[in-house]
Amino acid sequence: ADSLSTYKALTVLKHGDTFNDLMSDVKRVFKISGRYQLQDSFDINEYANTEGKYVFRKHPSWLPQNIQEQTSADHLYITRFYSFCISLMDDYIKTLPAIVEDTITTGLDIEHCTYKNVNKDLVQVFDKVHLEGAIATNGSIEID
Repeated sequence: ADSLSTYKALTVLKHGDTFNDLMSDVKRVFKISGRYQLQDSFDINEYANTEGKYVFRKHPSWLPQNIQEQTSADHLYITRFYSFCISLMDDYIKTLPAIVEDTITTGLDIEHCTYKNVNKDLVQVFDKVHLEGAIATNGSIEID
Protein backbone atom coordinates (compact mmCIF):
# COMPACT_ATOMS: atom_id res chain seq x y z
CA ALA A 1 0.00 0.00 0.00
CA ASP A 2 2.86 2.37 0.82
CA SER A 3 4.53 1.99 -2.58
CA LEU A 4 1.21 2.27 -4.37
CA SER A 5 0.43 5.50 -2.48
CA THR A 6 3.89 6.85 -3.31
CA TYR A 7 3.35 5.95 -6.97
CA LYS A 8 0.00 7.73 -7.07
CA ALA A 9 1.36 10.84 -5.33
CA LEU A 10 4.42 11.10 -7.59
CA THR A 11 2.34 10.50 -10.73
CA VAL A 12 -0.17 13.22 -9.79
CA LEU A 13 2.67 15.58 -8.90
CA LYS A 14 4.67 14.86 -12.06
CA HIS A 15 1.73 15.22 -14.42
CA GLY A 16 0.06 18.13 -12.67
CA ASP A 17 -0.04 21.60 -14.15
CA THR A 18 2.14 23.06 -11.40
CA PHE A 19 4.99 20.51 -11.43
CA ASN A 20 7.58 22.88 -12.89
CA ASP A 21 6.59 25.69 -10.53
CA LEU A 22 6.54 23.45 -7.43
CA MET A 23 9.68 21.49 -8.20
CA SER A 24 11.92 23.99 -9.98
CA ASP A 25 14.28 24.35 -7.01
CA VAL A 26 14.00 20.77 -5.73
CA LYS A 27 17.11 18.61 -5.97
CA ARG A 28 16.05 15.59 -3.87
CA VAL A 29 12.76 14.00 -2.96
CA PHE A 30 12.63 12.45 0.51
CA LYS A 31 10.10 9.86 1.62
CA ILE A 32 9.57 9.23 5.34
CA SER A 33 7.10 6.82 6.93
CA GLY A 34 4.49 8.19 9.29
CA ARG A 35 5.67 6.79 12.63
CA TYR A 36 9.21 8.09 12.23
CA GLN A 37 11.07 11.33 12.66
CA LEU A 38 14.51 12.59 11.82
CA GLN A 39 17.06 12.59 14.61
CA ASP A 40 18.80 15.82 15.59
CA SER A 41 21.95 14.35 13.99
CA PHE A 42 20.37 14.46 10.50
CA ASP A 43 22.46 16.67 8.21
CA ILE A 44 21.17 17.49 4.73
CA ASN A 45 24.77 18.17 3.67
CA GLU A 46 25.41 14.40 3.73
CA TYR A 47 23.39 14.33 0.50
CA ALA A 48 25.58 16.87 -1.31
CA ASN A 49 27.24 14.24 -3.54
CA THR A 50 24.19 12.15 -4.37
CA GLU A 51 23.15 13.72 -7.67
CA GLY A 52 21.59 11.14 -9.97
CA LYS A 53 21.28 8.63 -7.12
CA TYR A 54 18.74 6.95 -4.90
CA VAL A 55 19.83 6.83 -1.26
CA PHE A 56 18.80 3.86 0.86
CA ARG A 57 20.06 2.13 3.95
CA LYS A 58 20.82 -1.45 2.91
CA HIS A 59 20.38 -4.45 5.21
CA PRO A 60 21.11 -8.18 4.77
CA SER A 61 18.03 -10.29 4.21
CA TRP A 62 16.49 -12.13 7.14
CA LEU A 63 14.80 -14.60 4.80
CA PRO A 64 15.81 -18.28 4.81
CA GLN A 65 18.74 -18.93 2.46
CA ASN A 66 16.68 -20.99 0.00
CA ILE A 67 14.14 -18.15 -0.39
CA GLN A 68 16.96 -15.63 -0.90
CA GLU A 69 18.37 -17.81 -3.67
CA GLN A 70 14.98 -18.44 -5.31
CA THR A 71 14.01 -14.77 -5.32
CA SER A 72 17.42 -13.06 -5.76
CA ALA A 73 16.64 -11.06 -2.62
CA ASP A 74 19.72 -11.47 -0.44
CA HIS A 75 19.41 -7.89 0.86
CA LEU A 76 16.74 -5.28 1.33
CA TYR A 77 16.53 -1.52 1.13
CA ILE A 78 15.01 0.09 4.21
CA THR A 79 12.02 2.11 3.00
CA ARG A 80 11.13 3.95 6.20
CA PHE A 81 13.27 6.82 4.96
CA TYR A 82 14.94 7.16 1.59
CA SER A 83 15.44 9.72 -1.11
CA PHE A 84 16.10 10.13 -4.78
CA CYS A 85 17.46 12.83 -7.04
CA ILE A 86 14.71 14.71 -8.83
CA SER A 87 16.30 13.57 -12.11
CA LEU A 88 15.22 10.02 -11.17
CA MET A 89 11.54 10.81 -10.72
CA ASP A 90 10.53 9.27 -14.06
CA ASP A 91 12.68 6.21 -13.35
CA TYR A 92 11.11 5.76 -9.94
CA ILE A 93 7.58 6.24 -11.27
CA LYS A 94 8.34 3.43 -13.76
CA THR A 95 9.93 1.23 -11.06
CA LEU A 96 7.21 1.46 -8.40
CA PRO A 97 4.63 -0.67 -10.28
CA ALA A 98 7.27 -3.39 -10.71
CA ILE A 99 7.96 -3.30 -6.98
CA VAL A 100 4.25 -3.61 -6.17
CA GLU A 101 3.74 -6.42 -8.69
CA ASP A 102 6.79 -8.24 -7.32
CA THR A 103 5.34 -8.15 -3.79
CA ILE A 104 2.12 -9.68 -5.10
CA THR A 105 3.72 -12.39 -7.24
CA THR A 106 6.52 -13.40 -4.82
CA GLY A 107 4.90 -12.70 -1.46
CA LEU A 108 8.05 -10.83 -0.40
CA ASP A 109 7.85 -7.62 1.59
CA ILE A 110 8.23 -4.22 -0.04
CA GLU A 111 11.82 -3.75 1.18
CA HIS A 112 13.11 -6.93 -0.47
CA CYS A 113 11.20 -6.09 -3.65
CA THR A 114 12.60 -2.57 -3.64
CA TYR A 115 16.09 -4.05 -3.47
CA LYS A 116 15.29 -6.37 -6.37
CA ASN A 117 13.74 -3.74 -8.65
CA VAL A 118 15.57 -0.46 -8.14
CA ASN A 119 18.54 -0.08 -10.48
CA LYS A 120 21.49 -0.77 -8.17
CA ASP A 121 23.82 1.24 -10.43
CA LEU A 122 21.80 4.29 -9.37
CA VAL A 123 21.88 3.57 -5.62
CA GLN A 124 24.13 5.10 -3.03
CA VAL A 125 23.96 3.27 0.29
CA PHE A 126 24.16 5.13 3.59
CA ASP A 127 25.03 3.22 6.76
CA LYS A 128 22.96 5.65 8.84
CA VAL A 129 20.10 7.88 7.74
CA HIS A 130 19.42 9.47 11.17
CA LEU A 131 15.86 8.28 11.65
CA GLU A 132 13.99 6.90 14.65
CA GLY A 133 10.51 5.67 15.33
CA ALA A 134 8.26 2.85 16.45
CA ILE A 135 8.02 -0.43 14.53
CA ALA A 136 4.40 -1.20 13.65
CA THR A 137 4.53 -4.88 14.60
CA ASN A 138 5.68 -4.49 18.20
CA GLY A 139 6.10 -0.81 19.02
CA SER A 140 9.82 -1.10 19.70
CA ILE A 141 11.94 1.93 18.78
CA GLU A 142 14.08 1.49 15.69
CA ILE A 143 17.03 3.75 14.95
CA ASP A 144 18.39 3.88 11.41
